[in-house]
Amino acid sequence: MTRWGKFAAIVFMATLAAVAGAVVFAYSLEGKSTHRFAPKTRSSLAGHWESNLGGSLQFKENGEFSATNINLEPTCSTTTKDQQPNPRMSGSGEWNFGSPSDDDGPAVVITFKPDGLGVADCTVWGRLGGDDANPEIYLRQDDRTREYYQRPVSK
Repeated sequence: MTRWGKFAAIVFMATLAAVAGAVVFAYSLEGKSTHRFAPKTRSSLAGHWESNLGGSLQFKENGEFSATNINLEPTCSTTTKDQQPNPRMSGSGEWNFGSPSDDDGPAVVITFKPDGLGVADCTVWGRLGGDDANPEIYLRQDDRTREYYQRPVSK
């Protein structure tokens, strides 16, 4: 093979590898946006969010927050009538944009008062994830458990 033949073969193989890599990358996205969900205004986060475990979050544009059947153990905890820990709870409070550290990315800070808890409010962090098309929120507790919340799909 001549010098130019070897050069042409190398260029062809490099081009083929680059095209194959681009095709694999495009298929790996599966039509998902590459932009992480990072709302800048209250109106872009406001609304109803639901989890796969039956929890419900409600963010209002004026900063009010309410929740039903959410998991906050061990950050906040109420007890059942027989004095057993009750990690799933409901309540209300206020929210604002904030992050526990610069490394955590976009988040909200929630000052939450669980129903039936006669002590000070709990501070709960909601980490924002997903992308603009499929945004997600998970409540971050001390034990690092995750329960993802998404906007309900219209039926």
